[in-house]
Amino acid sequence: MEKDGVIISVIMPTYNRANRLKDTVESVLAQSFDRFELIIINDGSDDNTGEICTQYAEKEQKIKFINYKKNKGASYARNIGIKESEGEFITFVDDDDIVDKKMLDFLYNLAIQYKADISICGCWYGYEERICPKYIFEELVILDKVEGLNELLKREKYNSSNPNKLFRKELFLNVNYIEGKLVDDIHVIYRLFAQANKVVAKGKPLYTYMRHGKNNSTPLEKNTWTPELLREYMEMQKERVKYLTRYVPEITNRVRYSEWSYYISMCHKIRVTDNRKCDDQYSEMINILRKNKSEFLDCLYTTENEKRMIKMYVE
Repeated sequence: MEKDGVIISVIMPTYNRANRLKDTVESVLAQSFDRFELIIINDGSDDNTGEICTQYAEKEQKIKFINYKKNKGASYARNIGIKESEGEFITFVDDDDIVDKKMLDFLYNLAIQYKADISICGCWYGYEERICPKYIFEELVILDKVEGLNELLKREKYNSSNPNKLFRKELFLNVNYIEGKLVDDIHVIYRLFAQANKVVAKGKPLYTYMRHGKNNSTPLEKNTWTPELLREYMEMQKERVKYLTRYVPEITNRVRYSEWSYYISMCHKIRVTDNRKCDDQYSEMINILRKNKSEFLDCLYTTENEKRMIKMYVE
């Protein structure tokens, strides 16, 4: 395709999504913002996902199609998409979600008007029989680096998912997706926020996450945790504390609290659901909480409910 004039690169890894891919691609192609490219990376699908992508790429100049015969994982695909991108900005769309036709326009105007490195919109979560609002709010929020990270850790106005965010491409100069992870975004998004000098968010719902049985997020929402998944989240928590304490020391108290808050929350869920498969992780989290009990209880951010749970589970 002709690269002149591309401002936004939309990156979409896909794997065995033939039954949903068309709706997603059509929603991207319908954008009111015209100066974008759609980079689709077929990550070794063994259904007819590749054929669908080829058909679109042959008739749509905005599409760049990259095809891999062997599955290499979403992180590898995202890194390839970033490397091949031509836009000043990057956004990610999951291959089973739906994008409102005004999303790129909205996010780009926010970024340009407020000279932001990351712009964010609200979203919907679509389930089998219902649709739920998520991160929807009226006010415009303009944040510096520390404030942006603070909101990311609080998860009240946005979270660490890849989509519904527009990133300046230069943020990725020193940040790559880590291959071999079960959930790729949790290891990367906080690093991008640590690179950003300004974040702007307005909770207009312009992205719909479609949740279904084969979706990677389903176990998280149903609390059907596996030891492997919980181990990855625990490792991320520890690494995030180290990274942010080093590069954005002003956020140290908040990120340390977020780690402990996550542990006590997961310990409670494991006990309530009697998830014996995660006994080893439960014991490790309890030991960490025990070592940091006094500091956690005295922390400015610790809630009364968390204090009650600490007394229940930690001697």
